Amino acid sequence: MPNPATLMSITGAGFEIFNDYSVRDLTMALAPIPQAADLARTINADLEDLSLDQFHDKYQISISCTDMESPILVGLRPGTGPLTVVCIPHLGQRQDDDSAGLLTLTGVYVVGWGVESREYPRDTSWTMTLTQ
Repeated sequence: MPNPATLMSITGAGFEIFNDYSVRDLTMALAPIPQAADLARTINADLEDLSLDQFHDKYQISISCTDMESPILVGLRPGTGPLTVVCIPHLGQRQDDDSAGLLTLTGVYVVGWGVESREYPRDTSWTMTLTQ
C-alpha cells in the first residue's frame, strides 16, 4: 500500500514497516556497489577496469529520516529480502526528465539499520542501508 508521505516504497518479503509519521522529508542516497569498480594500474601506469560486467548496474542505498516516529525496525534482520525499492524522484537521474519515471531497484537486501530518539522534542532519527 503506498504511503502518502513519500513516493519511496519498499516491498517484498512481508515488508510493511513504514507509517505516515516515519518517512516525511527523508533523505535517500544511491551509489554503485563497491564491486562495480575493480581498478588497477598496469606496469605502464595506465588505469584498467577489471570489474565484471554483472556488477556494473548494482547499487547500494542509504535511507535516513528524522520524524515523529521510527519505522518498525525491531525484528528486521540483515539479509531480509529480496525486496523491491522505488526511489524518490530524480535520484541519480536527470532533473528535467519526467518521462524516466521513478528508479525501481529489484533484488535488494537489508544490510543494516539504526534508530535513535530524543524524548522531549519527540524527534526520532533512523537509518537503513540496503544493497543489490
